[in-house]
Amino acid sequence: MIISWYGEGCFKIQAGDLAILIDPFNAAVSLQPARGKFDIVLKTLSSWPIQAENNSETKETVNVFGPGKYEIKNAAIEGWPLEKESSEKFLKTVYIMEIDEVKFGLLGHIAKELEPKLEEFFKNLDILFIPVGGKPFIDAQTASKLCRRLSPKIIIPAFFKISGLKRQAETPATFYKELGQKEEKPEEKFSFRKKELAGLKMKIVKLKA
Repeated sequence: MIISWYGEGCFKIQAGDLAILIDPFNAAVSLQPARGKFDIVLKTLSSWPIQAENNSETKETVNVFGPGKYEIKNAAIEGWPLEKESSEKFLKTVYIMEIDEVKFGLLGHIAKELEPKLEEFFKNLDILFIPVGGKPFIDAQTASKLCRRLSPKIIIPAFFKISGLKRQAETPATFYKELGQKEEKPEEKFSFRKKELAGLKMKIVKLKA
């Protein structure tokens, strides 16, 4: 599998012939949007009504925009609403996705502690995507404490400061410090096999947008 990052919370997961895009953004973000064809486009933040966004679905792309269970090709996806963080205008969703026996946790736009009733679903994952750049999302201290409780094999930071990003955000430095790890240079992409994750515990993989 190969994971690439475009900035903010936008990631691409390539698993064989399956291409998944997570939280795409438009040019207004001031970063280069993702381009290409995708089998699945998944969003952790959706405006109401969700049905209107689903109208963009094509024969080539399946859109996932909210809570529920989805079986799409060889991907099994389950989403839960962040009830305390959603409103009449938008819905926040967190997901667990399993592809070829690799389990991903997608915390998306989370801004507060993960609700206790949801934490159990997100423990001992293979890969966890989590914001680490502070407001309007969870700060580095909260993110690090959550990671310790969830104990994923791989942590992939999102929503942190990079060149070209206009909004205010923090670097991942504090997040690394809180977890007692040395900050490494960002990788262009993260390529791995399931067996290579065995024995790992909370290894941070920072990607380059």
